[in-house]
Amino acid sequence: MKAHRIAGLGLGLGLLATPLAAQKIPTTAEWSLRGLRSGLCVEFLVEPAAAAASIDRMFTAAPVERLAGRFPVLAREAEGDRTFAGWIPAELCWFAFDSAFAKGRRVVVDRGRNAVVVGYVAVGAAFPSDSTALAASNIFSNADPLVAVAVDARARIEEIEYTLGPIPDLEDDPVERRHQIRRGRLTLQWDGHRGGERPTAPKSVHLFSESLGYGVFDVRVNLVPDSAFTATGNLRVQGTGPLLNALAASPIRYVTSYMVGGDMEWSFKR
Repeated sequence: MKAHRIAGLGLGLGLLATPLAAQKIPTTAEWSLRGLRSGLCVEFLVEPAAAAASIDRMFTAAPVERLAGRFPVLAREAEGDRTFAGWIPAELCWFAFDSAFAKGRRVVVDRGRNAVVVGYVAVGAAFPSDSTALAASNIFSNADPLVAVAVDARARIEEIEYTLGPIPDLEDDPVERRHQIRRGRLTLQWDGHRGGERPTAPKSVHLFSESLGYGVFDVRVNLVPDSAFTATGNLRVQGTGPLLNALAASPIRYVTSYMVGGDMEWSFKR
């Protein structure tokens, strides 16, 4: 999932669009996802210059000390090793669902044989209106209809490929599975399984994300999982790109709860 700038793209769109056409562009988009098969988040620290390069220039990255309440594990890591004081907290999350709805249309992938996946990469940033909000470096999905609905409103969404299958040499294991996300030359995979039960809590995320030349999107994500478990496994990132570099440089890659069951809502507004 390559983080990249789109400076200049907005100007091009503006020159091509008439005032009437601009009025027809939606200012909102919504995704509704049903039946969470699995949800995982990875928290890590990013060197300040790399974090600033991954988000729009209008956003200001915030150090982990400022967001200690939002990222307590990362804050303790930076406090214990002052080499990483002032580094920026970041979060990579992906969620796999049975199906989704957008504009009243039911969405499945490969006739339901594959999951509908959505997710994001975001970093800590300074937002006076919400001290817990994050700046989205990437928002992604493997479902074309979801991408289309958001892009119609000029949200910037990355298309990814997702597979879930057995781990080589562990094909007969009843629980071990490989989750794999591909975007261009970058491959992210998590090999593992859900462990013991953990307390279940809603996950609410507030993101600010650059648009395709139409200002900033206020993105709200809400998930109420049915169950949560420890995530037992190994995360690997292969290929090239800023995400690979950031994860490799981080002193910690903390995988939070493995969430199962429940529904999720996404709201995009600019």
